[in-house]
Amino acid sequence: MKKSNNKLKFFASVSCILLMSFATNAATLAQWDPTGGPLNVTADPATTVQIMASVVTPDLSASPLISVVEFNTSNTNALPQGRVVSSATPLLTRYVEFGVSSGFEYSPSSVEYSKRSYFTTGAQNASIRSSLDAYAADIDTIVIDASINQSLITFDLTSLGAITGAITFRVYFYNAVTNQTDWSDIDSTLRGGNGVVLTGTVTPRIIPALSQWSLMLLILSLLGFAYFRSYRKN
Repeated sequence: MKKSNNKLKFFASVSCILLMSFATNAATLAQWDPTGGPLNVTADPATTVQIMASVVTPDLSASPLISVVEFNTSNTNALPQGRVVSSATPLLTRYVEFGVSSGFEYSPSSVEYSKRSYFTTGAQNASIRSSLDAYAADIDTIVIDASINQSLITFDLTSLGAITGAITFRVYFYNAVTNQTDWSDIDSTLRGGNGVVLTGTVTPRIIPALSQWSLMLLILSLLGFAYFRSYRKN
């Protein structure tokens, strides 16, 4: 009897672990990879090129990524952003914008931006804001070494907590070494970058995937078998 009870406890523990595994670990929620070209960006959000997400996790949808600049320009396998101003605060009319939405609760963790400059005279600061407060305040601010032309900038979004619905982010580059002489382009995977990557977690889906159902049925069958054997022994 003691042996059978131990089996029951073991399979019950396994079942609990399985149910807990339905939660999504911190991972890529969406990725925008600006390959191809020429990619033409403009000062008008309505006409600038749109980069569709190349990766989107289940239960989320992603809006296109756009870059809004002062002067029309283009690049290939990299999305232009610039030329960067030397002002000590963000110029709110120049930004990179992207977003996600979901009917499930999700928690953004970070935004990774593969930055490409060219002349070591570019941005020394970058900030990220969101639509949750109409882009009024910085969520995170990064200090950039302008002498390094190719770098990965990571913004911390954990202060946002859990979200349900839509959120749009805007990234700003500013405090250039020399005013309007350099860029903060988004490097694609074809130029050694990863584009823009949003990471985070999503709450479990209500309906498990087919593979999860199969594993649950197997565990329930084993529990039933163990219970049947203990019942017969009694």
